Amino acid sequence: IILFLHFLKTQKWQCFLLMMGIVICMIVPNRMVISYYERVAEADLSHGMPSVLYVAMGLQENEEGVWRANGWYNGYSADVYDELNYDEKESGRVGLLSIQKRMKEFLENPAYAADFFGEKLITTWCEPTYQSIWSGPMIVMGSTTDVPIIAELYSGGPVFDHLASAMNVLVVYIFGFAVFFVILKTFIRKEYLNEPELFSILCFIGGFIFHLFWETKSRYVYFYVFMLIPVAGCGICFVFGLIDKMLRNRKKICMGVRGKR
Repeated sequence: IILFLHFLKTQKWQCFLLMMGIVICMIVPNRMVISYYERVAEADLSHGMPSVLYVAMGLQENEEGVWRANGWYNGYSADVYDELNYDEKESGRVGLLSIQKRMKEFLENPAYAADFFGEKLITTWCEPTYQSIWSGPMIVMGSTTDVPIIAELYSGGPVFDHLASAMNVLVVYIFGFAVFFVILKTFIRKEYLNEPELFSILCFIGGFIFHLFWETKSRYVYFYVFMLIPVAGCGICFVFGLIDKMLRNRKKICMGVRGKR
């Protein structure tokens, strides 16, 4: 997308050719691997579970408390695919019916829809450790460790609380300064975002929209947050540059007043 936008801006065919090269490299090797295994196995390989099953799962309620929130992975896709004897077409039909049913429920009850997607968004994007602890050797899951500080970390003790608090501050800084920079540059200074800035922001927006409907987990999205770090850095640089400019101006004013005296 970035190369295509750059091509429209510069009319350089090298950008267009590079863009096409990336697309080809995404498609051709995958097709070659599948063709190889089909030839060796002397059979047509299935395309696997239809994507609609993952979307259907992402629109389901989960009532397992701390373990799974609304829209999180719950095994629905694998269960349906297995129950229907790996029939792709029938599995896709069942998944589509589930999506249609849920969308009807959301449209008929907007307050419920807001509550559902609110919980899904919060549990996906606002857990500051992004399941790096949840996916580790948790004591509650039967794991053990001889290191006290690690045991505190993975059992929800004070060490985890301090780490989560620190990470929460960091995540707020990343989101806050990134949003500040985008608003400042595009709406206040009326400037275009350059390609590196646009790349990071488009990646985040794409991941946000994708996991709004697809099944989700907090650990699925941490790299989208990483992508915002350069943009947040630009925001921090601007803020400190503005503070520095204000202090310099104040110093000049003070020196001017002293000179008059």
